[in-house]
Amino acid sequence: MMWMLKSVIATNYLTAVEYTPDHIRKIEESVRIRKLAEPVELIRLVKQFKKELSAERSLGFELPESLKLKPTNEIIDELKNLPLKANVSEQRDEVLPGRPLPPEWHAELHTDYDGAAVRWGLNHHKESAADCCQACLVQAKRAKPNEKKCNVWVYCPAEDGCHSPDIYEHRLGKCWLKTELKVVDFH
Repeated sequence: MMWMLKSVIATNYLTAVEYTPDHIRKIEESVRIRKLAEPVELIRLVKQFKKELSAERSLGFELPESLKLKPTNEIIDELKNLPLKANVSEQRDEVLPGRPLPPEWHAELHTDYDGAAVRWGLNHHKESAADCCQACLVQAKRAKPNEKKCNVWVYCPAEDGCHSPDIYEHRLGKCWLKTELKVVDFH
């Protein structure tokens, strides 16, 4: 009875919250980044092991202890084979914020490219790596015949800035559009 009374009283103080489209986009982006950071392979293995165990249990006999521990040991072995992640912030560095990049764009984290700047990053800011790449594609398409065309791009997704081999500071959102004569495609 007390709980019911409390919940009736509590409903009088509820307020509706309206989210802006920008806030909703940021929430969706946060959910997407969290999903990308999930250990998908590990989750798949655990589900597979659970399915195998439930099938074995339905046969109606008790498994030996060594077989019961087999899935756990296999998971531990899989974890040992995964690349080491020193901390959560390093794992976050492996996920680019913004809309996902198609594989044909060949985005590589922690990479800078040499080449003449078609558009300086110091005053050319983009919201995401995908936007930066798109700017490169648009510039190359619109360039006049005698102008340099963008064929490589460099984007800084880190809040504390990115390493740069040149004298310029690469800060969050800076998008450098470059042209490189000797682009090597490693893919």
